[in-house]
Amino acid sequence: MDDAAIAGYVDALLREEVIPTLDLPRDELHAFADAVQRRFRNPFIRHALLSIALNGMTKFRTRLLPQLLLSQQQIGQWPPRLTFAFAALLAFYSGEQGDRQWPLQDDSHWLQQFAELWPAVNQDTLTPEQLVQAVLSNSSHWGEDLTQRPGLVTAISQHLQNIVVHGMRTALTQLR
Repeated sequence: MDDAAIAGYVDALLREEVIPTLDLPRDELHAFADAVQRRFRNPFIRHALLSIALNGMTKFRTRLLPQLLLSQQQIGQWPPRLTFAFAALLAFYSGEQGDRQWPLQDDSHWLQQFAELWPAVNQDTLTPEQLVQAVLSNSSHWGEDLTQRPGLVTAISQHLQNIVVHGMRTALTQLR
């Protein structure tokens, strides 16, 4: 949260895309967003990002997917920061960036699927859009086939393609 781009992204995601989907008093929601950001900035709370990412697919389904779907219903378009978050999660499951690698911890079916999908993307035998389609079509995980939501595959795929080609930092700074 010491990074201005990341802090700005988190703030905008909370205030512009998550809070509008919640049915609580706005002052309470903004106080909650402030508290979340204070907690994220607290130097005495040491929580490793890999620990936070544990079971990220399930966490996304329960914590952000409802807001993603509701936001689209409310405004008639896919919210750019939530769809970027989804794409960033998918990019995380490549398990690497350049020379850096990290261990992935999730349900075995996700680990197996990403172990097949990402090498195919890296070898140009699968496009990022096809990876997104494969993941979003898992109705047993998402509760529905998310590829049937018009425009969702495209919205997430565009972010993922941008992340793959330009890197996470550049893709983040290109958000509107």
